[in-house]
Amino acid sequence: MALYEERIFSRGFALLMLLAVVLLAWSTAAAYYSKAFWMMFAASLLLLAVLVDIVAIRIEIDEREVRIRGLLGLVVRKTVKIENIASFSVSEGWMGCSGRFTSPFQLKVASC
Repeated sequence: MALYEERIFSRGFALLMLLAVVLLAWSTAAAYYSKAFWMMFAASLLLLAVLVDIVAIRIEIDEREVRIRGLLGLVVRKTVKIENIASFSVSEGWMGCSGRFTSPFQLKVASC
């Protein structure tokens, strides 16, 4: 049973990934009559799974650990035990710091 659970989803990022999926489908369809179609199809399925995984991030906190997962859990997957966390503070969150740097995972939370 999770004490806290949140799903972070960005519409702008999802639209960007939708553009990538449309271009991927177009290029796979263009390769339909060539010999490389099955290789392109397999690569498209793999890339589609990765794109679906990174569209949303799920954060779960329970009594023992903090889990950060992607939508499918293929690429984005991190688990941290509670006893390994020295200290933390809750203020406005990393979403409020988006104008200060490009990616919230590049810098420490204290820099925000």
